[in-house]
Amino acid sequence: MSYILEFIPLRVIRYKEKSLILHGLTPQGNKAFFLTSYIKKNKNLYPYLFYPLSMLEITYYERPHFDLPFVKHIQLIKYPSFALTNPSFQPLLTFLSEMYYTFIIHDDGSLYQFIRGELSELYASEFFEKEWLFKHLIKLLAHFGFGLEKWISWNTLNNTQEPFLETPMGRVHTQLLQKMKMLTFTQEKNVISTSLEAYEILQFLLQLFKQQLGIHHDFQSLKLIQLYFSFVFNETTA
Repeated sequence: MSYILEFIPLRVIRYKEKSLILHGLTPQGNKAFFLTSYIKKNKNLYPYLFYPLSMLEITYYERPHFDLPFVKHIQLIKYPSFALTNPSFQPLLTFLSEMYYTFIIHDDGSLYQFIRGELSELYASEFFEKEWLFKHLIKLLAHFGFGLEKWISWNTLNNTQEPFLETPMGRVHTQLLQKMKMLTFTQEKNVISTSLEAYEILQFLLQLFKQQLGIHHDFQSLKLIQLYFSFVFNETTA
């Protein structure tokens, strides 16, 4: 018997010459599948498997004595076309793939629906908002039960003249916390003005994820995301 599931690939591992192991998100939680062959007559049958965060529909079947279900067919639903026409966006999707793969260990389907909705809106948007990544991560933190509004007294933040404040993360620069507050609670645009500032806020958010989930991981895509920040904030790299 065959089954059909929506699938967002996060990690694709080559197995031997023509086979793949696919790890990703589904409405039923995290799943892995085995694809016997993705090449036919020297042609890649499923090139969109290698587009980070494509939305797919997988037809699969179970086989006795095998740990992974076998892929029968893959249908493309949506893919981030803006990243194909402008490769500067590729690091963003690569980073998000690594982030989801690292932090989403257990999911009853609610995280899948949240991420699917966020990505669908991003892919359909005509204008890319520079702060989208940070607002997305703040909402994702809330899905993990970590609401930033409970984390610090924002009234204290408004009234302080101190350059640093003591927080559960240690001493944090007041200006960074102010920007976090604006990203969380306002619709204001251009909150972040430089790639350096963006990178500092991203590092701060990653520490919150690690602290909340108890998962420590050195992100391989952080160097790439610096190039992405340079692009969106119209800076050139040497």
